[in-house]
Amino acid sequence: MQPQPTSQTLCLWLPDWPVQRVGRDRPELVGKALALCVGDARAEWIAACSAEARRLGVVIGMKCPDAQGLAGPGRLVMLPHAPRADRRALERLAAECERFSPCVALEDAEEPTAILADTTGLAPLWDSRNGDERLAEAVQCWAAEKRLVAVVAVAPTPGLALAAARYGPRRRQPLVVLPHDALEVARSMPVDALRIEPTVLEGLYAIGVQRVGQLLALPRSGLPSRFGAGLVRRLDQFLGEAAEPLESFRGEAPLSATWEFEPPVANAQALEHARQRLFERLTKRLAQRHCGALRVLVEHALDVSPAEPVRVALRLFRPTASARELAELATLHLEGVRFAAAVRSIRVLVGATAPIDAHQRTLFDDHRQADPHALALLINRLASRLGVDRVLRVQKQASIDPLRAYATRPATDVAPERFSLTALQAGRAHRLPLRMRSKPAPIVVETDEHGEPLAVILCGRRTVARAWGPERVETGWWRGRGLRRDAWWVELEDGARLWLQCGLVRREWRWAGEF
Repeated sequence: MQPQPTSQTLCLWLPDWPVQRVGRDRPELVGKALALCVGDARAEWIAACSAEARRLGVVIGMKCPDAQGLAGPGRLVMLPHAPRADRRALERLAAECERFSPCVALEDAEEPTAILADTTGLAPLWDSRNGDERLAEAVQCWAAEKRLVAVVAVAPTPGLALAAARYGPRRRQPLVVLPHDALEVARSMPVDALRIEPTVLEGLYAIGVQRVGQLLALPRSGLPSRFGAGLVRRLDQFLGEAAEPLESFRGEAPLSATWEFEPPVANAQALEHARQRLFERLTKRLAQRHCGALRVLVEHALDVSPAEPVRVALRLFRPTASARELAELATLHLEGVRFAAAVRSIRVLVGATAPIDAHQRTLFDDHRQADPHALALLINRLASRLGVDRVLRVQKQASIDPLRAYATRPATDVAPERFSLTALQAGRAHRLPLRMRSKPAPIVVETDEHGEPLAVILCGRRTVARAWGPERVETGWWRGRGLRRDAWWVELEDGARLWLQCGLVRREWRWAGEF
């Protein structure tokens, strides 16, 4: 038997999701004291409220007239609570999360506020060592682009992932609970994280049990008679001692396919043929969903025990539904790989998908050099041959500081839309040097009476033929090291072009880059 990959579940928790959903539908209410009300013919009470409303003293369960009087006249916006609209909006987000996992589910609750994804075996698709962290960071970046307030956590069980997101330490980076730390983290969680009935929770509080570690110290045999079998079942699921499979909110099977060999096969052509057939099966299902694969894991189980499977992680620049392209990339990855034994089975898992852009060619389309599909194929092949971390693209950053305005990222990890530039942005990027110095070096510059560079002392005196500037840069005061300088672009007589900076305080010149 081959060792199975450790079970992993990713949780995307959306605090105050009903309030967030209303803010997405009505942006004018963002930042205001908002309360959502439910009730019957006798009374109405608060079902959800924003952080601004809580600062005014409003809490969930408070009667609406009391909340209105506590907040003050005209300070609290009150709207009806719409659980069905909340669930439909959450399902739409879950559908988009299928780009990260083939099995995505909603939290098992009457009014879910979290999305769960089965990420078992997907870590190699993101990084050979820190795949879980890279995947969690990608989900967090996606949520930030959607302008969602979200907390991301990864843990070996769905219950522990939910608990880590809701009750774990608040920090900017996602929380990843490793398998050998799972028991210790589980012990530190409150019993509220077990998702048990309120009456059972009150019973635990009555005997002084507030943490899971305290509950584990009690005799397990006596728990069903005192608190019911539901507590033991939830506790076993929380610790991973009982299975808690995620059911996709769509009810569709994960995008995976397996080819079994009987007897095991060691012929390279036979393995290549089997992979081609598996890719054809999956691409048909991708075409039905009108999407393409962005990350694919190909796993070869060997006919020896114990032995790690031979895994190939395909990370693509642009989604594809071409079985031939996927097969070629897998063959490129496997060049030079020696199998320790015959292959017993091949399993292909689609770990991330995205919609495919339709491209209509003209009758006389000779502009092949501008074909984005040809560019994507080239980047995919280069990444397969050289490594995904060696094929980079420049990504825009939210900074007016030229040294922080752009950063390099693996081309297969950033969506192509992130690289689109406006005419103004393209003009600014064109003026940035090809090579920037992380620490600009001091340089002697001769200037005229207006401060325009005339010559630089660099391996002797070199005259400036042309100069462009200055461009004033004043930013970074919130980091404690504000930038106040003028940027100049100079072209020397020998054709060299430099990027120079002149401080506005001491008038010190520095060499920041070259073209």
